[in-house]
Amino acid sequence: MKKRSVLLWLSLIGGLMLLGSASPQPQVTIGGLTIPVWQMLMAIVLTMLSGLVLRFIAHQYHEYRTLYNHPPTHWNQWPDDPLPSKPSIR
Repeated sequence: MKKRSVLLWLSLIGGLMLLGSASPQPQVTIGGLTIPVWQMLMAIVLTMLSGLVLRFIAHQYHEYRTLYNHPPTHWNQWPDDPLPSKPSIR
């Protein structure tokens, strides 16, 4: 992750924590349910962060699968190796 985006996320979370410690809690009423604004925003931010983490894990797993678990399908895709990979017993 770039340094700028890390600083952006940290400042966003810090701002939400400051909002959470405010003495008169700003609240939002959605369909008769009253929720503090900072809890709603923190839930949105944590959902976005978990999505980023899952995307990162999926990307790393995809790289691992494509690099290590897909052997060549044809013999001519192997590099030319003058030495045998296993010593032959005669």
